Amino acid sequence: MDLAHAATARVLVGLNPYGSVVFNNISYPYGPLGLLWWQPGVVIEAGGAIASMLMLLTFRAWVTLAIAATFPFFVDLTFVGNNDYSVGFLMAVALLVAARYRKTGAGLLAAAAAIKPYAAAWYLPLIGYAGSTALVLLLATIVLWLPVLVIWTPAAFLESTLIVERLRRETTWLTAGSIDIPVLRLAAIPLSFAGLFVRRWHHMVLIGSATFFVFLFFSPWTSAGYWIALVPVTGIALERGDTWITHRAVSTSGPAG
Repeated sequence: MDLAHAATARVLVGLNPYGSVVFNNISYPYGPLGLLWWQPGVVIEAGGAIASMLMLLTFRAWVTLAIAATFPFFVDLTFVGNNDYSVGFLMAVALLVAARYRKTGAGLLAAAAAIKPYAAAWYLPLIGYAGSTALVLLLATIVLWLPVLVIWTPAAFLESTLIVERLRRETTWLTAGSIDIPVLRLAAIPLSFAGLFVRRWHHMVLIGSATFFVFLFFSPWTSAGYWIALVPVTGIALERGDTWITHRAVSTSGPAG
């Protein structure tokens, strides 16, 4: 939260939010939409946590709900400035909506990636699942990242990412629990491209989840907070598969005859 607020303060005085340290020796490495998204403060993350649990309740993903509601760091990080709850909820909504309204789901996923770029792990799987309608995903991404592409420059964004990576490599509390096998991150590339061949919703979600996991959790600077974003939608896909789509189609069409 503080990082996003500090980066926004730079924008308001005409400075680039990317490419330099903005708060507590850290640069801002997130998407341009995050500058607005996190302005309400921790309330948006607490809301994301509650909304995620209500979503899991709605979809009857009982095991996932139990984990999200009781696992220690899921609870402990809610009000300390962690920024994964709301984005995790938005990613889940995007992928759930894409099952019925593919263009809308694609637009929502682009918005999630414009807040935290790790949502792009589901880009290629969604393109495989949604076909040509996923063109919305690419167009929305370009529009949402225009400030970086035109004003703040991709080079400055890359420098922010490198600043954060260097800091995380040097800060042990950030890297606690990480599995430092960076070479395995390369497996995220074929995994992601395999998503172009999926046609079922839960396969699309799970391949994206696998890509997310491999790329982020085999780095030396992973964060426990990434589980917060990954668990809700992955849990729904594992526990419910495509059955909820079929059930809704039957229940909304009414009795036969």
